[in-house]
Amino acid sequence: MGLDEAIDAYLDQLATERGLARHTIDAYARDLAAFARFLVARRVRKASGVGTALVRAHL
Repeated sequence: MGLDEAIDAYLDQLATERGLARHTIDAYARDLAAFARFLVARRVRKASGVGTALVRAHL
């Protein structure tokens, strides 16, 4: 699954299954977009390519 697809699916899950507020979902979306840009800059294009080391490097 590509990064954009994974992010969209996660945000949909937050809205439909967890019922989070729109502002909360928007904040998650901004944070995940920044993380996706970080990953693309490192040539990671699929969610399966994300590991602990990349998450830590981003933080």
